[in-house]
Amino acid sequence: MSLLELQFDVPPARSYSVHQEYDPASCCLVTTGRAHPVHLWDALTGELRCTYRAYNDKDEVAAAHSLAFSAEGGTLYCGFNKQIRSFRVERPGRDCSRVMTYQKGQEGLSGIVSCMALNPDRSGMMAAGSYSGAGLLLDTRSREALCLLEGGHDGGLTHLCFSADGNFLYTGARKDPSILCWDVRYGSGVIYSIPRQSGGTNQRMYFDVEPCGRHLATGGEDGVVRVFDLCDGSPAGQFAAAADTVNGVSFHPFLPLLATASGQRRYYLAASDGGSDSSESDTDSAACSSASDSSGASPTRPQLSDSENVLCVWQCSARPAQPAAEVLEDLEDGLAAPADRAATADQAADDNSGQDAAAVTDEAMEEQCE
Repeated sequence: MSLLELQFDVPPARSYSVHQEYDPASCCLVTTGRAHPVHLWDALTGELRCTYRAYNDKDEVAAAHSLAFSAEGGTLYCGFNKQIRSFRVERPGRDCSRVMTYQKGQEGLSGIVSCMALNPDRSGMMAAGSYSGAGLLLDTRSREALCLLEGGHDGGLTHLCFSADGNFLYTGARKDPSILCWDVRYGSGVIYSIPRQSGGTNQRMYFDVEPCGRHLATGGEDGVVRVFDLCDGSPAGQFAAAADTVNGVSFHPFLPLLATASGQRRYYLAASDGGSDSSESDTDSAACSSASDSSGASPTRPQLSDSENVLCVWQCSARPAQPAAEVLEDLEDGLAAPADRAATADQAADDNSGQDAAAVTDEAMEEQCE
């Protein structure tokens, strides 16, 4: 479930869709980055297994901008500019199939294919989004376009996700404070929107649908994870997950666990004395910068707190969400409570027996005195 941002602000890591703990061969993931082909890695050892190379019209290696596995795990889809290429997982190299998402003079999905998702109903439907702000539904079997989804987002699409039953598609875009819900059965437009705190960042803000398909969780710039009811998009709960932007949210496939990731790029500037004149302030800043360069010392970077740039695992329950470490502590306390109660009961019984013995001794002494 881990996602790592590399170049072009794309999701370069995707876990194998048929991952099984008892089958080490299925424990793998793929990554992509600028000026690099797609790499398949062993998730257990970290070793490189194989490489999938796509070439442009100049016979140069082209970097993929998005990745997705098919439902059965046998096909790897890679998003490029105005096209999607598919590789067979068991055949690394440069052999691939190509599907053009846009051709001049025809309707289609223009721009870089920034995100993709496969319908979980195994119908072969794929949803693709681009930085143009539109989405496209494709049939991976016939390689035909089914429906163009446009007019909902102002910014470029950065993430999309199908509902558990495969009837609805949820899309999110950069600098867009809403997640939109589409009905893929009819393509009749946006059904409802889900608000979130993401209108001021170009970061890729992930969201996820729980395995039961009832709720959707998403992060925000304010560090709060918000959960919504997918019946009508109404809020169902929220909790503070970090003191930084929460850009990654992922549910466990079958356990009641939620993983969140937070962080953003930071640019540290040299400290300067604020003056009344802006030019004087700029001069002081330049002098401070030159002094720093001449001395070879870099500006002091503030230390991040424990709640910034972190990966957390939370337990999902009717109670307020809490970190997994606290959940384990509560579990240990719950297991220790019966033992404590038993020890207290034994101590009370010992005290009562001691009191009874003392009373009998007093009565015997009184009888002897009489």
